[in-house]
Amino acid sequence: MTFGDNSNDGDMSVKERSGMRVAVAGGTGLVGRYVVEELAATGQEPVVLARSQGVDLVTGAGLDAAMAGVEVVVDVSNVTTTSGKKAIAFFEQRRPQPPGRR
Repeated sequence: MTFGDNSNDGDMSVKERSGMRVAVAGGTGLVGRYVVEELAATGQEPVVLARSQGVDLVTGAGLDAAMAGVEVVVDVSNVTTTSGKKAIAFFEQRRPQPPGRR
């Protein structure tokens, strides 16, 4: 598949596709909001993964419901801190594993 190519070579451009659900982790952030806008402009269905949308990427709250039917995930999430201890603690945090995954 080509992106934005409207030539008649049998490939389908993104603008010709419709309805693909694309999750955007950090979709309200500096970069994420532009990703969400572009997805919507090309006929996709962006699903914003952000606390303001009821999805907490750290705890996983709301994530299962938000991911229903999602075909693609774009991660533009960000940890913003100037504290080295906070950044290390974030990335070392043990995430709960789904049943059957250990």
